[in-house]
Amino acid sequence: MAFTNAIFHPMLSAAAETAVEASLHTGDPGATGANEVSGGDYERVPVSWNSPADGQIVADDELVFAVPALNNDDATHVGLWDSSGTWLGPAPLATPQPFPTPGTLTVEPATLSMSS
Repeated sequence: MAFTNAIFHPMLSAAAETAVEASLHTGDPGATGANEVSGGDYERVPVSWNSPADGQIVADDELVFAVPALNNDDATHVGLWDSSGTWLGPAPLATPQPFPTPGTLTVEPATLSMSS
């Protein structure tokens, strides 16, 4: 027997209240949020989420990061943080992005999903 979305949606609502900032990383952030981009105009960006539907929540907008020159590194992961700066976990970018000069990286709205 599979669980229904009635069990997942409250959990996703709690995740949406918890995951309120996104970060950009130049390597696998692992269990700590390592390899976060720094310098220039870079800063974590706020994330807000739509209501759960069909076992998932989707951010209500794209994530737009100001990225400094990364000097032979690529942006490879996006991470999520709570409001007190606790690391929640990463997702790899579909394609690593080089930044030989400063620029902007726009990431499609993030999706968190659950299923049985």
